[in-house]
Amino acid sequence: MKKFNAAIGGEGNGGVIYPKTHYGRDSLIGTGMILSILAKREVSLSELKNSLPSFYITKTKTKFQGSLNQVIDNFKKEFSNEKIDLQDGIRIDFDNSWVHVRKSNTEPVMRIISEAETIEKSEELSNKIISKLQLL
Repeated sequence: MKKFNAAIGGEGNGGVIYPKTHYGRDSLIGTGMILSILAKREVSLSELKNSLPSFYITKTKTKFQGSLNQVIDNFKKEFSNEKIDLQDGIRIDFDNSWVHVRKSNTEPVMRIISEAETIEKSEELSNKIISKLQLL
């Protein structure tokens, strides 16, 4: 966040990091930001939520003893028409979904996180990636 002068950051667990206050995860800052938006827009929390697009995240893992580099090389070829980010494992961005695959630092597993417009599509994307990992 410091390197890119990010205005706001966060973690997959919902933690908010707001550099104008400090670089630690802070639930009260996140709560304050939401309350501020509600006051400025003069809407209820449910109205604000309903104004935003809905996406669903699936987090899973699968046993994997192979090389992350092998996975990256294979997926870069297979998904060459998609946007690929290699900052932490491999993230593949599709039109209305994405999947992130990274090797665990503590277990012999690959962690797969996917996001899509429905929970079914998110789970389907994760299962597709797990199937591909099992073939490597």
